[in-house]
This record gives sequence, C-alpha cells and structure tokens, in this order.
Amino acid sequence: MYKNLSYSLRWNAIESLFYNGVMLVHQMALFAVLDRAQYGLLGALFGILYLCVHIFNFGLDGFFAFNFSRLSSNRSIWSRYVITQICLLAITFVFLSPLVGIYVYYYFPIERLSVPVLLMCALILEGIKKTFRTILQLALENRTSTLIEVFFLGMYMLIVWSAYAIKIKLSIAFLLGALAFCSLLANVLLVYAVYSWSRFLPSGVPSDSWHFLAICYTRLVFTFNQLVHQVFSTNFLVPLFVHTGGMSYGALFKIVSTVTQFFSIFMQKIVGITAEALFAVYEKAGIDSRKLAFSSVLRSICHMIYGAFIFFCINTKDILLFNGVDLSGTLWLVAFAFFFLYSFETLLVNCEKWFFLQARFNFIFLFNFFTVLALLGIFCLSRYIYLSPQFILAMLLIIRVCGFIFLGTYLRNIYNISALWLPKLNYVFISVAFSLLVKFAIYLVS
Repeated sequence: MYKNLSYSLRWNAIESLFYNGVMLVHQMALFAVLDRAQYGLLGALFGILYLCVHIFNFGLDGFFAFNFSRLSSNRSIWSRYVITQICLLAITFVFLSPLVGIYVYYYFPIERLSVPVLLMCALILEGIKKTFRTILQLALENRTSTLIEVFFLGMYMLIVWSAYAIKIKLSIAFLLGALAFCSLLANVLLVYAVYSWSRFLPSGVPSDSWHFLAICYTRLVFTFNQLVHQVFSTNFLVPLFVHTGGMSYGALFKIVSTVTQFFSIFMQKIVGITAEALFAVYEKAGIDSRKLAFSSVLRSICHMIYGAFIFFCINTKDILLFNGVDLSGTLWLVAFAFFFLYSFETLLVNCEKWFFLQARFNFIFLFNFFTVLALLGIFCLSRYIYLSPQFILAMLLIIRVCGFIFLGTYLRNIYNISALWLPKLNYVFISVAFSLLVKFAIYLVS
C-alpha cells in the first residue's frame, strides 16, 4: 500500500510542479499583456467558473473519496452507484450552468453573448472532468491522470500564446473557448481511462448497498463543507473584490493571490487527493493504523508550509516586482494574509478528513455551521458600514485561525493527534538554499 502511495505522491508532485508552475507564468504573462480592467474581469469570470465547478458537484467527489473501497469492490456496485451518480452530475451541470451564464451577462460588463455561452460550456466540461480525475486519483492511477492533465494544459498554453504570437487578440471569449475545447478533449481520454480501469474490477453479487437517504445526507454534508471552504478561496474572493473595489483593484488582488497561493495549491494537489485515497483504504482499519496514516499526512503538510513560507518571504516581492507590481504598503500585508489564509485552509481541510474518516459527519456539520454564523456576522456588518477588501480578508483569516486552533486542540485532547509539527532543520536548509537560488535566478533575468 505504501509503495502505491509513494508512487501516487511522486506523480502528483510531477503534475503539481508542472501545472502550478505553468499556470503561475501564464497568469503573470496575462497580467502583463492585458489591461488591468480586462484582467480583473477575467479573474472574476474564471473564479465564478471554478467556484461553480465545486458547488455544483454537490459533494459527489467527497462521497466517492470516503466510500471508494466499497464502491470499487465489484462491477455491480460500480455500475449501480458510480455511473448513475455521474450521469446525474452531468444533468445537474447542464441545467444549472445557464443560471451562471445569465448572472454573468447581467451583472458584469459583458458586451458579447458568446462570453456567457462559452463560460457555460467550460463549466459543464470542467465539472465533469474534475470528477473523472478524482476517480482516477482515488484508484491510484495518478500516472494516467497526470499525463492527461499535463498534455492538455500544454495544448491550452500552446493555443493561447501561439495566437498571441500571430497578433490574435486574447479576448475573454477566446480564452474561454480554448479552455472549453481542451477540456472537451481531456474528458474523452478521462472517460476512456476510467472505463478501461473499471473493466478489471471483480465481478460478483454486491455485498454492500446504500440507502438513498444515506447518500443524500452524506452528499449534503460534503456540499455544505465545500461551500464553506469556497468562501475562503480565490474563486469567491476575487469576484467579491471586483464587486467591492472595481476591475483594476480586483486585478491586483488576483495577481497577488495567484503568486501567494502557488505553494498552497501545490500542497493540496500533492497530498490532498492521495491522502483521501489512503484514508479510503484505511476506512475499515484499526484506530492506530488510521492515526498513523493521518499523522503522516499532517506532518508532510506542515513541512511543506514551512518551506513555502521561507520561499514566500524571500521571493514573492521580487516575483511581483518582475511583473510590474510594487508589493508595498497594504499590498504586502494582503499577500501575507492570502498566504496564511491558504496555509490554514490546507491544514483545516485535512483535519476535517479525520472526522470524515471517523464518520463524525454531525461534528463537521456543526463546525461549519458556526463558521457560517461568523461569516453571516461579517455580511450583516457590511450592510451598515463599508468594509474594505483588506478588512474582509483579515476577518476571514481570523475565522480560519480560530477554527484551526479549535480542531487542532480537539484532535490533541480527544485523539492524541498533533495537527501542528515543528520544522526539521534539514528541510529548512533545503528550502532556504532553493529560495536563494530562485532569487539569484530572478536577479539575473531582471
């Protein structure tokens, strides 16, 4: 099992390094060639797109993750539950995506009808793609999902920047169209890959079954959990800051958040889905085995956060200055707030997985309920006085820090699990050396 886990982590690391590195360069290049208002609008639309990708999933990926060992126990269960749920997912996206298109058309400065139409197409395709990638990664078929993701990301970049090279305007409609086209082709390969893998599932009479109401309740908990997490993501924050501060202001938040969240997304992609696969395997294991697996995941995340923080302190200002953004004054504080928000969010997501692993759905539901109450308090306050984006970001960070302290203390006192690990000196030295090397490379280039 650990051999398969190491293999999956290695391929996840390859995908994360390539995907996030390329996307970071891509966003910085777009920030350079587009005007601030257009880049702000682009960030808001893509944020809404991926916000809806997560929301319209309605907890299906979470349900798959924590029941995967049972769902993949034989072909009969797979056909009865998984295929049916995926078909319902596709129908959900088809019926709900027009609402997103209508909202975008009426509440954003969109001049061409093709933009909301292409946004709807990209939303449907990206939503379906996300679930099929999740299935492959839960099956520890990370090599296949990585090769498909990397190939079509490269195709997307080739289309976009080849067009720019031959003087084709990089309009929002063009960027959405390129995304939808690549996503369509990726879905074809992902569906085939999942089908090829599922053919080798054992046959036999199903020994497990789920009551319809049990499935609905599980997905409801995961949906509520996903909704809360999305409030703390750039998918929600960038459109919010565009509304409160304007397109140009939103553009600055977008580029700053893109750079500062680079390593948090890197951590989530490396550890996140592979950890869910590991927890799925340990679903019926003893409590000691579960604690060992869970502690190893949290320890890995903490070491990555320490390394990311060192890199952030040494290089973030130079990276943004290289792209023409002067990270001074409140923007520097915003960058720090984004970094710590994403770091605590990553830790919280993985702390919650322990309670899902223990089937403590009611506990997570109540935890998210009180988080929502705190968020509603900020919303009600904003109805009476103006709240700047910086203040909102600070309040979100405080809510997440308090939430992590609560869950971490609970894990320590009830389950004797440490949610926070001290850094190892060898990791610190490696992070400092790598960060200084990157800083020197930026100095040479600039």
